[in-house]
Amino acid sequence: MCGFEVADFGTVTLLDVGGCEGGGDVPCEVLCDYCRLDENSCTLAVGKKNAEKGEVKDQVVLDVDPAITSSSVLPQLQTPIEVVVWVHDRDPRDGPEYLEPELRYRVQRPEGITIEEGPVRPGSRRLPADPAVTMIASTEEGHRRAVLTWAENLYSIDEFREEFLADDGELSDGEFRLFQGGQDIYAAVWEEGVGWSDSYNISQGGWYAEGKPSVAPFGDGSKAVAVWSRSSEERSLHPSTAGFSVALLSLDPLGVVRRSGGWARHKAWLQPKVVSFPEGPEGLLSACVYWIEDTDADLATPGDRRIFLRLYRPDGDSMTWTDWTALEAPGVQSVAVAVVPDETAGGFRGEVFASHKFCE
Repeated sequence: MCGFEVADFGTVTLLDVGGCEGGGDVPCEVLCDYCRLDENSCTLAVGKKNAEKGEVKDQVVLDVDPAITSSSVLPQLQTPIEVVVWVHDRDPRDGPEYLEPELRYRVQRPEGITIEEGPVRPGSRRLPADPAVTMIASTEEGHRRAVLTWAENLYSIDEFREEFLADDGELSDGEFRLFQGGQDIYAAVWEEGVGWSDSYNISQGGWYAEGKPSVAPFGDGSKAVAVWSRSSEERSLHPSTAGFSVALLSLDPLGVVRRSGGWARHKAWLQPKVVSFPEGPEGLLSACVYWIEDTDADLATPGDRRIFLRLYRPDGDSMTWTDWTALEAPGVQSVAVAVVPDETAGGFRGEVFASHKFCE
């Protein structure tokens, strides 16, 4: 989709750059023209409807943005469980005036048997999106744990309606930028038998558009690394400002130990993600952060793209950026990386899986 994902609930989630610098009318028109999105999908970005106001969507409540992690990736745990998190629309009626999104979770056995289920933040009136979840090391008591990261707007559901929809029911170009600039990244920890911790804002503040987090365990497994897209300029959604943030998270208590990240002037750094892998005789977890670079920041000409990989290794209670590499990848639209043992070299190698597509 030329670098964009259009999410429900009245906002374009910051997948690549979080928006287009455009002509100044309704953002949806800009997005559809610039990014060549399907018009019917694009209408979700500004809350336009094809149906009459208030029409029920087949009485089906919408569930989107699923994320899943399994304790089976941790060999010391004998009985695998899975933690699933998604965004749930509590109101089946169509239109932004009926927004009722919430984060929900389910703990289940791999065969699908539910152990527990409910909202992550009961009673929250915020606008969540893009959950990402990973299992981490158990507590000393043997309780299994998971770390969840997600994007959430500073505007509540009610404030969103009053601030942006009261006049004409649509987001103007300026309103769209203001709204997207209010999106931050949050984290919370689930502990078996205890439930969810309070949420913690891991963003750096300011009106920088942020979204699409990715998270992985780190070090001895009791920490986590989160990475997410972040605009380098306040209230700017231009591709040339697209960068990312990296945060090392402590869990007892939940907080940020160190920040990193970056951006490149006149380039777009897109879709940052993180994967961890054991390294060295102690098996400590290092992290590989990877992303796509669009060299001229023009999302309609993806022939100049590259894939970057950067390694972060444990450094006491912190982390250190050590190595990086770049791969030429003309036309790449998405990428996934796995780090696996390399017995021949006596170390590890990164396996890169990429999809390529040119906009027509």
